[in-house]
Amino acid sequence: MVVIPLIYFVGLFSFILIKHKSWNMDLAATSLLIVISFFAIMIDVNDLYGEYGINEYSLTLPTVILFCIQWTFIIYLINTVCRLPIQKHVKIKEKLLYLFLLLITASSVFMIATKTSDIKEALIMDMADVRGDHYKDLAQGSNGDTNYLMLIPQLLVCVPFPTAALFFWFYMKSFLDSSRFLQIGILLASIVQAVLAIIIAGRAAMIYWAFDFYMLYSYFYQYLATATKRMINLTALVFGGMVAFLFISITIARFDGGSRDPFESLYGYAGQEWSHAALCAQGRVGRRGLFLSKNDGYR
Repeated sequence: MVVIPLIYFVGLFSFILIKHKSWNMDLAATSLLIVISFFAIMIDVNDLYGEYGINEYSLTLPTVILFCIQWTFIIYLINTVCRLPIQKHVKIKEKLLYLFLLLITASSVFMIATKTSDIKEALIMDMADVRGDHYKDLAQGSNGDTNYLMLIPQLLVCVPFPTAALFFWFYMKSFLDSSRFLQIGILLASIVQAVLAIIIAGRAAMIYWAFDFYMLYSYFYQYLATATKRMINLTALVFGGMVAFLFISITIARFDGGSRDPFESLYGYAGQEWSHAALCAQGRVGRRGLFLSKNDGYR
């Protein structure tokens, strides 16, 4: 039963590809569901249910089928929207667009510049797990007067502005003849949260950015020039290797000396989403809105 979603989404991926014969966001989303379904099988093989808030006895045939149906509906909507042609921007709004992009770029550069020493210190510490001290400081609250000059930059580097910056970066690469300097600035603005997360050896921000990049790249794939796509693919391969090394370093630092296999963290976090969605059919919601496990815990 645990292999049903993997088989189903592989079949759905093949159906969409044969029908449209071109890459787009619907295929990208389906490929992510294939990966999630595969790692859900790894959860079952390694018996990691309780570790990641999953009650294996609630994974029944009806809930698994419901999960496939509900995501089919979402994929259908994505398929309908992403296959529509994009119209170019209205010229009269181009100056406002550039003003907005320059503002979030300047805010991102400013935030990184003010945190440079903290980032260097985190890198020197070899990505040690410093989350405990970070959250302890947050719990104690800030000391001293609030710096209101930092308010606007802090707001413009928070969700959803980095994702908006990444969207407009792809839009500029596809339709606008803008300066390379501005394009680099917008790309930096999109990844600012992942850069700042280095301070606490955080991984989630980079994962979210990678998802955003993958989905938006797939959405604009048909509009990008061949040379641009080649450049993006090569850069993503090199950058992906660097990020993988970073993640491995952080994971080993967090689980070094323990009894758990660091790869179990990968299996658990990558595969728990479809299991949690299936549990939603039975309304098994635990504390803080998370799903109940055997020991009512969530890691």
